[in-house]
Amino acid sequence: MTLTDLKKACLQEIEKCYLIAEAKFNVKIPRVPVRFDTRSTKRGGCVAFTSNGFGQIVSVNSMSLSTNLLLLNGMEFVKTVPAHEAAHVIEMTIFKKGGHGNTWKSIMRLLNQAPTRGVKTLERMPTKSRKTMKAFCMCKDNNLFMLTPARFARLDKLSCRSCRSRLSAAPIIQVQVNRMAAEG
Repeated sequence: MTLTDLKKACLQEIEKCYLIAEAKFNVKIPRVPVRFDTRSTKRGGCVAFTSNGFGQIVSVNSMSLSTNLLLLNGMEFVKTVPAHEAAHVIEMTIFKKGGHGNTWKSIMRLLNQAPTRGVKTLERMPTKSRKTMKAFCMCKDNNLFMLTPARFARLDKLSCRSCRSRLSAAPIIQVQVNRMAAEG
């Protein structure tokens, strides 16, 4: 899947969560802007909100999802992180509180998700000691490219100079299977 397809899948997953919550709680959930953050390498997503200073949430401003982790984990990210962040938006909108408490956990169960902090199960970006990510092309040489996190975030726009195929974050075995399928 391309990065654009993965982003669309995330947005669809978020909308699905909103519809489930609206049916259950009989409340209209405001759609917050979702942005895909290319700088985040450790957490899958974040919800920005405004509080009144006394622990009560006044408004939910936006949601951001990590493009780096989305590229690295693909559909596994789509299955877990957007629902996790949507549960925060739902909790903040309806119950005016946030966090990973019992209310959030019950909303996660309502969304047919395990009430866990999902990023722990996902592959993470490299730490400062390892500043490159692996990318592959469809060449017979099975070229390996070592990319910085910033370039890795633009993986869907990069291609191999030899074979002109798009680079992929897929493991080398998967690239070989794809190449064999393409050759017929």
